[in-house]
Amino acid sequence: GRLVSDSDTAVLEDESGRLPLKMEGGGVPPVSELVTGVIMGCMGVLSEEGDFVVSGVCYAGIPPLDKDDAKGSIPEGAHVLIVSGLGLGGDEGAGLAADLLVDYVTGSLGGVVDNGEAASIIRVIIAGD
Repeated sequence: GRLVSDSDTAVLEDESGRLPLKMEGGGVPPVSELVTGVIMGCMGVLSEEGDFVVSGVCYAGIPPLDKDDAKGSIPEGAHVLIVSGLGLGGDEGAGLAADLLVDYVTGSLGGVVDNGEAASIIRVIIAGD
């Protein structure tokens, strides 16, 4: 069976709140084609009822590949650092973990061995808060 109905609504949400969407106009996908967690921009106007009447949408895309990466010029021994649990946007003391990470990656923290490892990091991915 279908998991959506004609009475379903879409809601645009960010850190400031939620805004009900009315998906109208050509080129605007019906609510039944949207999924939770999509990063998208909406163009439209606010109605007198407090709904945002959407006349156009755009989705976050994949950035173009760096030319150096496309040519396979990634140095031998290069590493990608994937980190989470930094508590970004949390309590006042939560920034300490992020500060320590920056110090480590830039070689300002640790000894010779640590600095050598940090120097091999070519990308940092923050996976979560």
